[in-house]
Amino acid sequence: MRLHIHYSLYYLISVSLYAFLLAFFPIHCESIGFEPFEIALLTIAATLAPMVGAPLTLHFAHTHAAPARLILMLIVCAILSYLPLLSLMSFWPCMFFWFVCLACKRGADSLIDAQAIRDSAVGKILFERVRLWGSIGFLISSIGMGLFVRRFGIASVLYFGLLVLVSILLIASLVRPSLSTQSGAQSSGGTATPFFSKAVKSSPFVFLLLTMLFNSASHAAYYTYFSLYLSHLNWGPIEIAACWNIGVLAEIIIFIVFQRICRHMSLERILQISMILTALRWAILFISDYTPVILCSQLLHGFSYGTCYLASMKLVHEILPDSVRDRGLGWLTAVGLGLGSILGRLLFGHLAQSSADYTEIPQLFLISSLIALFGILASLGVRTTTRLLPDSTLLQESKQ
Repeated sequence: MRLHIHYSLYYLISVSLYAFLLAFFPIHCESIGFEPFEIALLTIAATLAPMVGAPLTLHFAHTHAAPARLILMLIVCAILSYLPLLSLMSFWPCMFFWFVCLACKRGADSLIDAQAIRDSAVGKILFERVRLWGSIGFLISSIGMGLFVRRFGIASVLYFGLLVLVSILLIASLVRPSLSTQSGAQSSGGTATPFFSKAVKSSPFVFLLLTMLFNSASHAAYYTYFSLYLSHLNWGPIEIAACWNIGVLAEIIIFIVFQRICRHMSLERILQISMILTALRWAILFISDYTPVILCSQLLHGFSYGTCYLASMKLVHEILPDSVRDRGLGWLTAVGLGLGSILGRLLFGHLAQSSADYTEIPQLFLISSLIALFGILASLGVRTTTRLLPDSTLLQESKQ
């Protein structure tokens, strides 16, 4: 129970930072004079961060340093890199410090994710149940920031981000005892296991990476310009936060029922259906700017993100051998959250720059839907030899 609480607290605080990043940081950037393409580049820095931070951290944790030693160092570096953002107004310095901050933060997150997936596989926790607290944290923090913005102005959310990072440092000290005190190489007898010779030979893993690459790329217009689009439709900050929170509530529901879904279909089938619903979500936003339609489309976030995220994380554990699973998660983050988002943001940043104004954003959602169609095709190549049972079932079988 204590382990479950510690993981839940970490995700509750950690994911809160993304409410700032996704819902209000683009508006802050616009308020200090950044151009649309510069806003896209800043969000690219945010997505390049996991692409660099996660695989490098997990590789270093396998070859040199124990996760328990790395995690607090990374979060302290994230805080120190964030502090200059409170006063900087120039684009390139902001981009540099923002990238370093998030790379360190995502590196720490990857250590937690890898251990949480392992603990979930042996029945110590249910990953989807502890991870849902991250969605709850996003929900609470986005509402809080909406109130902050209305009362103190958009710049006030920068101090909210600093508060979150300091809180992450405190909670990480509680989770730290559950992390390994040895590097991966030390745990496996002193020799580092080569990653690419094992992982790249696995075609299902390659198709999984491609699926998540297309999934993340299709989300790029949404994550970069959705708040600005709603703002130019005359939505207020509270309404914008509420719209984001509908998606988060759908995500929370999915995390709660995911174990039951796994009893009725395989993880690869869940991934395929999720990609179909992802394409549908962006098509709906392209077709209509009617407020009830936009709000209803947010319910599909539970699938375009929630089930895709959970299924992909657990599929890595199913597809890859034990010696490379942690680093496989790092590369899933790098290629999915990192490379896919970067390519999407570059594309949509260029297209938005040539648009007359933000009311033309729906045209970008049509392209998002087309990108998701490629993700559907890639997901057909994801195959596992065994059907993943719920973690509680795995624990019971291990006892028999």
